[in-house]
Amino acid sequence: MSDPDEVGLSHERKDANNREAKLNNWIIIKYYKEEAIAYICKIEGTRMAFKLWYVVRNSKIHSGILVKRK
Repeated sequence: MSDPDEVGLSHERKDANNREAKLNNWIIIKYYKEEAIAYICKIEGTRMAFKLWYVVRNSKIHSGILVKRK
């Protein structure tokens, strides 16, 4: 996670229909052996809290705002 290939911001799925939803989820993507692995983190106070990770199966993970791409 220290050298991500892509970083994006998104809101939680439960807030998808809320027009005032905050972009509070950091999506960190690392490509490894021809697979994209996504790490979902959230800022809590002054720390970044790891929420979950999974292998990306579709491009829907890219629905947020792209912050960085290598």
